[in-house]
Amino acid sequence: MRDFDPDLLDQQPGYLAWRSHRFRTRLSREWVDNTGRMPAAGDQAREAAIRIRRLIDKHGHFLFDTHRALEAFREEDTRFNDRVDRSGHSLDQRLRLAITTAHELLPLAFVLPAGTNPILTTLCRRLTDLTDRADRLITSHGRHQDDQQLRSAVDEVHALMNELHALRNYPPEKWTALQANSRRQFAQLYFGGYEMLGHTQPPTPPTTPIGARLTFTVLPEGTSTRRFVSERQAFHRRQSTANTPTFDPRRTDIIDELVAHYGAKRCTIYRGTSDTGHVYDTGDNINEDYLVLVISSKIGDHAVAISPAAGRHATYVVRHDVGNRQWSEVFAHPKIDAKKLGAERLVFREKPPLDQYQSMREKIKALLSCSPRAFHGRLDYVPQRHTYVARS
Repeated sequence: MRDFDPDLLDQQPGYLAWRSHRFRTRLSREWVDNTGRMPAAGDQAREAAIRIRRLIDKHGHFLFDTHRALEAFREEDTRFNDRVDRSGHSLDQRLRLAITTAHELLPLAFVLPAGTNPILTTLCRRLTDLTDRADRLITSHGRHQDDQQLRSAVDEVHALMNELHALRNYPPEKWTALQANSRRQFAQLYFGGYEMLGHTQPPTPPTTPIGARLTFTVLPEGTSTRRFVSERQAFHRRQSTANTPTFDPRRTDIIDELVAHYGAKRCTIYRGTSDTGHVYDTGDNINEDYLVLVISSKIGDHAVAISPAAGRHATYVVRHDVGNRQWSEVFAHPKIDAKKLGAERLVFREKPPLDQYQSMREKIKALLSCSPRAFHGRLDYVPQRHTYVARS
């Protein structure tokens, strides 16, 4: 428990206490003693374990190897350009993607020795370049009032940059303690040392389904949802297994309908990409057969994960103002844990006169427009309007 205590960040600095402190500061969450704090610590341990395992599985054990940590960052930093600068989507979406990417890479900075930290320096430079570009855009062409999404994203990046600058200003003795404690914590996370916190399920081990290793990349420009379905169908046929799913492109057509409803400027479509090149499809994870629609809002990103694999995968919806977690972190967990972290599960089922696809679309719209309190309530069908209303 002491490792997660944000009030001990000065006396016992470490990665987990730093994350807890940031979590409390940014989300204004009340932290109470022992049992009240246990579930939050368990959830944070599970999320951090996924992040650490992905880095170690891909780059090797960098915890006590500065050279390996720097090499891992250089390789990942190249992907930073590909994922953010060349992604082709709006600037506010690029800013939010930069925040997610920076958090994925931060553990590499915590294992470096005291002194100049090239990882923190590079991340700050990347974020500064993006915010400078956004500031110029906001102050030009009369955009002082009409782009609140961009302003909100800039504010989030500035908050993260302030936290990174604070880390860079740690005195040598405090950074040395931070490094030692973080290394110990990363090793415990990797080997399941925090599994019993809050009696939560243990983090996904490296040999289990792909969700623990799934990263999300923007669907390339020119790749339609129908083409994605065709590619996944062809992939499964090449596997020649008896467990090949039945693909129904009308399920992911809903994503196109939602983009038309909410506006293309607010929407980005992602697909899951395996770092290992292997697929472990047991149906327990949000895997490579899913498309994720991310919808930007003034308060953060909401996400809808839909798979064309009929009879195997349900639909999942995440709202930023309900779970207070990045959608990419929630969807990296096994489905049962994603639900515990705030995702709402929906199944394809007709509601005459609505067919199963129309019904799913209307249920998603209801969840995205309801109050946060009603998000996990019940969905009532309103026959006069052929739609649903979420009620707490």
